[in-house]
Amino acid sequence: MAKRIGVYVCHCGGNISDVVDVEKVVEAIKNYPGVVVAKHFMFMCSDAGQKMIEEDIKKYNLDGVVVASCSPKLHEMTFRNCVARAGLNPYLFYHVNIREDVSWAHSDNPEEATKKAIRHVKAGIEYVRHAKPLEKIKVKTTPSVLIIGGGIAGIRAALDLSRMGVNVFLVEKSPFLGGRVAQIWKAFPSGESGKDIVRRLIEELKKRDNIAVYTNAEVESFSGYLGNFTVKIKVNPRYIVKKHPKIAEAIEKCPIEVPNEFDYGLTKRKAIYIPYEGAYPDLPVIDMEHCNKCGECVKILGDAVDFNQQPQTITLNVGAVIVATGFDVYEPKEGEFGYKKFQNVITLPQFERILDLTSDEKIMFNGKEVKSIAFIYCVGSRQLPTGSEKVNEYCSRYCCSVTTHLNVELFKKFKDLTIYNIYRDIRTYGKYETYYDEAGRKGAVFIRYDPNDPPRVYAEGDKLIVAVKDLLTNREEIEIPVDLVVLVTGMVARENKRLEEILKLPIGRDGFYQEIHPKLRPVETNIAGILIAGTCQGPRNIQETLASASAAAAKAASIVLRGTIELEPLVASVDPSKCNLSKLCMKECPVNAIQEKEYEGLGVKAWVNEALCIGCGACVAVCPTEAIQLKTLSTEQIRAMIKAMAEEI
Repeated sequence: MAKRIGVYVCHCGGNISDVVDVEKVVEAIKNYPGVVVAKHFMFMCSDAGQKMIEEDIKKYNLDGVVVASCSPKLHEMTFRNCVARAGLNPYLFYHVNIREDVSWAHSDNPEEATKKAIRHVKAGIEYVRHAKPLEKIKVKTTPSVLIIGGGIAGIRAALDLSRMGVNVFLVEKSPFLGGRVAQIWKAFPSGESGKDIVRRLIEELKKRDNIAVYTNAEVESFSGYLGNFTVKIKVNPRYIVKKHPKIAEAIEKCPIEVPNEFDYGLTKRKAIYIPYEGAYPDLPVIDMEHCNKCGECVKILGDAVDFNQQPQTITLNVGAVIVATGFDVYEPKEGEFGYKKFQNVITLPQFERILDLTSDEKIMFNGKEVKSIAFIYCVGSRQLPTGSEKVNEYCSRYCCSVTTHLNVELFKKFKDLTIYNIYRDIRTYGKYETYYDEAGRKGAVFIRYDPNDPPRVYAEGDKLIVAVKDLLTNREEIEIPVDLVVLVTGMVARENKRLEEILKLPIGRDGFYQEIHPKLRPVETNIAGILIAGTCQGPRNIQETLASASAAAAKAASIVLRGTIELEPLVASVDPSKCNLSKLCMKECPVNAIQEKEYEGLGVKAWVNEALCIGCGACVAVCPTEAIQLKTLSTEQIRAMIKAMAEEI
């Protein structure tokens, strides 16, 4: 128990002291039991402030330090390192937040804010009084990384890790790599086709001998902890076991035709197929859900076809995991802006496929030339809640830039084309504002509508009519006849319930996977060693997706290349002499960190795998004998802190 405690209160340049009377705080706690020195300073985090603390630790032989300042997210590690330099165990330090929690929260009442600050500081003193010196947990790491998802984010992360000498296992659920980018006609800002972007990444991937690719595969089980995960992968058969010169003939002769998901159902594909020329792996797959085993492909390909192929289970040992499972496209409801009610109402991804399949100077759809197009923005994004049904309130961010860039590209390729952009707001952030400007200069018409009074789509003869009240002409209703209506649909989170259950992935309100902090820890989840990248984390464009993937790769490399990593001792521990093995803690633990263990002379009791524990404290709350405690926040500390805060001031 600490008996010589130093307390330091920061002015934070006025952020705190403009509201909280820091001198009064110091006066109130300088004679508090255990406090031997109490000071205030303009910037405690400055070199001068830190040096003062270091000198006082040595001068007064302090065995505990409390700093009351800004958020611990900013400077807890600063002060931990400070006290460690003076020879004090860093876990005998406590950081009290009196900026966000007190000054900023109660700027309208300085007197009560000062009293609250005093209570918080006293609680911090009690924390330190009952704290114990701790050491970091050392864990050996496996120098390999599992990447789940073979789109551009997964491939980019794999390439970056490969360059750093890390072994990579790249697992893709579908039979081919590339994800949704391969479906794009022309990507912005380069104007390059999505297929070319994917091909370039895959050509680089083929040159790497430390990347193992598993397509048609998914995660079956997952266990372990940061640096040492064991993952079982189920690899489903392709039924085509080797290359053959007559693959194209076999595909042509296959009698089964089903909607082609690569073209969003606009075309048909066979039961044996490759989605596009240059897809990887360059080996077709047989879709057994639709194959009738007629044998036509066997007649042509012989032993290259093996219908007896069985799924394989592969066990991988990895030090970190990157989840890059991508996104799904919003599917409009039937009747939403005429979708599925009129044939000539399609989504933006479908339109991209039409353009990619168009080789001449005309856009043809349903056998007719398209000369006029209306893009309706924000379909499936920024939706307004109208009842209990969940809606997508977020902005998908990339849609406006994609569509205005598409306007420019359309004008370049197709003559005499009329384009209407019917929008609620345009958000071509950053340098992409130039697309909006260029599209307007080339003749695109922009019409703004009120989200509370969206446009209507109906048919009149062989034309579609878009009726919209233009905000820029005092809500005058304009009726626009067009050949094609394109709904600019946003991104939605992909359904991955089984994977989410296996990895216990954190999910935000928008349905996408959630990072710990968007700026400080942008690719980390609350499960140590599991990282996220790309559009599984939220709507992004290609450049942002690739940057995110590289960030995740860098973070993963920093984990697995060390050989040994040090973890914070923010974990639970068991006093076996108090444990009655109720197993309530085991049921409550979200990461299965608590197991049974034989203790000499005590029998079987609970035991915590410290490398796996995330320090959430759920186990502490349900233990009937208080046998399990958090090392950094014991029940004894909590009681002492509550008592100190409840004292009259």
